[in-house]
Amino acid sequence: MTISTEPSTFEFARDWLVSSEALVRDLMGITVPDLDGARDAARARIHREEIEDAPEVEEAGETAPDLPPPVDDRPWAIIGTRSDTRRRVGTQTWGGEGELVIQLEVPLPADYIVGPDDTTSIKVEKLKGARLWARRLAETIRDELRATSGAGAVDGTPYLNATDIDFEQTPNFPEDSDADPLGWMGWAYLVRWN
Repeated sequence: MTISTEPSTFEFARDWLVSSEALVRDLMGITVPDLDGARDAARARIHREEIEDAPEVEEAGETAPDLPPPVDDRPWAIIGTRSDTRRRVGTQTWGGEGELVIQLEVPLPADYIVGPDDTTSIKVEKLKGARLWARRLAETIRDELRATSGAGAVDGTPYLNATDIDFEQTPNFPEDSDADPLGWMGWAYLVRWN
């Protein structure tokens, strides 16, 4: 049997994610005026299972003494498979269902970046503002995804048929061990599909 190159759950989920204009424009920061072009640019930042955030060492001389940027840099989305089941639903007919964990990470807008000269009250105000901004963005993306679940693009590209979109993790800052703990926020959706 030849190895299949047909679209998989990953491709259905990736194309579904870029149906959200908030994900494309606000999370991914894609400014290409043409929405189809912007969606193509956003697809390049959506990864299967994991990312490679190691520095691009071949470019080290151009950014010395700082490390060069990672091969895969934020913003990004990572689509991970938690379960993927195939079940017979009729004679010679199979159906599928499963769960995905979709992790999103986004750099904070400049207004929310804590500076070295910020007073404690300004720092607290920025951190609260960042949490509110990320929560609103996460909820807007989820609302847009609910509206397009199981549908498809105008060109016939099918979208994932999600039945539930829950927060696996609500928007938050990374652990203090991260190199830039106040420069980005992340969250994860638990998505059930059939």
